[in-house]
Amino acid sequence: MKHIAIVPGYGIPKDITQDLNYSIYLRIVLNTLYQILVENPEIERLLVIFSGGKTDMLPPYGRSEGGEMKRYFQRLLSHPRHKAMRKRLRLRAESRAISTLENFLNSKAMIEAYAGSDEYELYMFCEATRFARIETLSMKVFPSVSVNHYPIDFDQSDSRFCDPDLLAKKEAMDLQISLLALQDRRLLKSHHKLFAEKLRRLREAGPEQHQEAIHAWWEWAVQNGQFYARHLQRLEDMEP
Repeated sequence: MKHIAIVPGYGIPKDITQDLNYSIYLRIVLNTLYQILVENPEIERLLVIFSGGKTDMLPPYGRSEGGEMKRYFQRLLSHPRHKAMRKRLRLRAESRAISTLENFLNSKAMIEAYAGSDEYELYMFCEATRFARIETLSMKVFPSVSVNHYPIDFDQSDSRFCDPDLLAKKEAMDLQISLLALQDRRLLKSHHKLFAEKLRRLREAGPEQHQEAIHAWWEWAVQNGQFYARHLQRLEDMEP
């Protein structure tokens, strides 16, 4: 039995080691992984996949969420008190995903290469307001796997405290589109293009207007999501 954790990223700050959100998030991830190892002494190796692509808002846009999180986590693990824990963890970065769905699919490919034909147990971390979507989507992507979910309410930005109705509608639309995209490879490509457009808009807005641009995208997604979902559905119904 293999044991694997997936830690999705949530953007790339200028300096991840000084970012409050990531400091809360990754320190709780560390504590949680520690407790998992304490309660399960039979686990000799736990693979931790930090997943997230090149969503950097600063030129030349070369950093990835996965790479930055792994780097910061290694720094947290470097403390002498974590010596025994370090021996039982294996850290990897997934650096191509630009959406939650791609976090899961790209991580799954890495997991299958690592685990081979062995069974595995999964520990899934996420930001708390996304938990319902994460839970549903993970069951679709990993249907025969035991998945343990760990939602963490770490976000201190304006996004966490925006209109709850807008947030709920955004989450519902995102889930609907992701579930449709899972049905066909052509739909996955269309799904990727949508999130590439989101990334383009956020970069165009710039770091100073980042929160405003995120909320504008959410409003656009809620207003236009039904059209986009219908577009995906039409692609699905087309003859290959």
